[in-house]
Amino acid sequence: MKKNFVKIEPNPLSLIISKDNNNRNNYNISIQNLTEKNLIFGLFINLKGIILAKPSTSYILPNQRTSVDINLIKNNLSLDEYKKLKIIVIIIPYNEEINSIEEAKNLFRILKMKQKDKQEILINLNFSIEEIIDTDISNTNTYNDNINEKKDTYNDNINEKKEEKLNFLNYTNIRSQLMAKKEQILKNLEMNKKKLENLMEQNGKMSGKIGQKIKKYNFDNLIMISIILLGLILGGNFAIGYNKLFHK
Repeated sequence: MKKNFVKIEPNPLSLIISKDNNNRNNYNISIQNLTEKNLIFGLFINLKGIILAKPSTSYILPNQRTSVDINLIKNNLSLDEYKKLKIIVIIIPYNEEINSIEEAKNLFRILKMKQKDKQEILINLNFSIEEIIDTDISNTNTYNDNINEKKDTYNDNINEKKEEKLNFLNYTNIRSQLMAKKEQILKNLEMNKKKLENLMEQNGKMSGKIGQKIKKYNFDNLIMISIILLGLILGGNFAIGYNKLFHK
């Protein structure tokens, strides 16, 4: 079983893609030496000019750890293009003392092909797209204008509903008054009819059954005509009230 020389965190590494091309997203990974030896490491990135690692090559003392900065320097690619990115860390153990990063770089160039006892670790990358909040004042004004427009529309609807309700109440009131007048007129007509019949009967002014039938017929016709005229008047008033209320 192959020995693990280091522990790398975080792995996977989550990166945020910004829509702002001028934005540089900075991250870092920690490499921990799990051995009693000096370790030389080098990071390989398959696509150049998108991600920058610093330092890309260095060394770690026994049982120590170091950090590597990961900078996402290109933000205008598609998500599929970012998913093609790969970072591979190569770890080479070294038994002798290392005094500088330059010495570690020279040793890495020499040993990376010759050294068999080494470890390769793939750092998995997860990408997510950043949502940009537009702070442009012109867009803010447009947003405020839309809000005010919605408020005005809401107020207009409220006022229109209040006016419709008031018109309906007025219409209902007028209708009730007209119905009451209709009932009163019908009662008055019926009372007058009975009074007239009583007077005619008492005074004996009707001559013969034929004359009585003719006069009663004419009187009934008069009542019928009055009722028809009353219905036309009431119907006209209802139609006017309805048109005012529902066809403004």
